[in-house]
Amino acid sequence: MVVHGGGPMISDWQNRLGYETRFVDGRRYTDEHTLDVVRAVLIGLANSDLVSGFSALGVPTVGLSGLDGSLIQATIRDTKLGYVGDVQHIDLRP
Repeated sequence: MVVHGGGPMISDWQNRLGYETRFVDGRRYTDEHTLDVVRAVLIGLANSDLVSGFSALGVPTVGLSGLDGSLIQATIRDTKLGYVGDVQHIDLRP
């Protein structure tokens, strides 16, 4: 399993779309628009880049997000950060 982020890519796409990149106490503030960008970048771009890279190396690969099958459950960390959360549970059932 590979767990990835994509902070610089998210900031780049926020700028391309004309959204302000805002940080609070070193964490990205995530409102509804930012969450849309985060999902598009991490689930769409970053995930598909990783899957295609591993596949090109002959590694059987499937890309999932924490949303798929409610794989990851989280709670809001602090309302001053918007939708930033902490993982509470990971469902590892096959």
